[in-house]
Amino acid sequence: MYRPLHGTHAIREAAFVIFPAEQINPALITSIGSDLRVPWRDLAPKRNDIQQFQFRMGPGISEAPTSLQAPTDVIEYVGLKSDGQLAWRVALNPGFIAINCLEYPGWERLRPMAADWLSWIMSRESVNGFPSSGAALQYINALIWDGPVEKCRPAELLRPGSADVPRRSTSFFLCRNRTVRQNTSLVRCW
Repeated sequence: MYRPLHGTHAIREAAFVIFPAEQINPALITSIGSDLRVPWRDLAPKRNDIQQFQFRMGPGISEAPTSLQAPTDVIEYVGLKSDGQLAWRVALNPGFIAINCLEYPGWERLRPMAADWLSWIMSRESVNGFPSSGAALQYINALIWDGPVEKCRPAELLRPGSADVPRRSTSFFLCRNRTVRQNTSLVRCW
């Protein structure tokens, strides 16, 4: 009695992440942030500059911080659904670049779009190329239980051999602050 969140699929969010081999130069983040031709401008037009501040507090600290102003650490672009919820997010962070899609258009549309966006970002660093230390693709799936709460058994849905779980699943789920490992998969219970 589980059904996919969206009828034909259960994908709540897809995320693509690139981890650079070294911290991304803040000048590159600023350069991308000031470019009005970003390829995601139609889907994620709202730009947010996120600044992080560091200061010390506690007994024995006598000096005041010289300034609370800091350069922009992260630039993020967001697009919203008609109800105001997040639909798209492109985050340019010194430690990673991420694209979050919460309005999944299907793999055939999403993959080339995300690849184009990431290629555009990485092509901006032309001096040394864009060496990366890793990449990630994450899907967050949501299934809705339509039966009585007392009969809801997520472990039954995700049991080894279930038609609802890929044979070589590398998905990770967490289960009420404890981890349950079943056939290389971890299960999350809500």
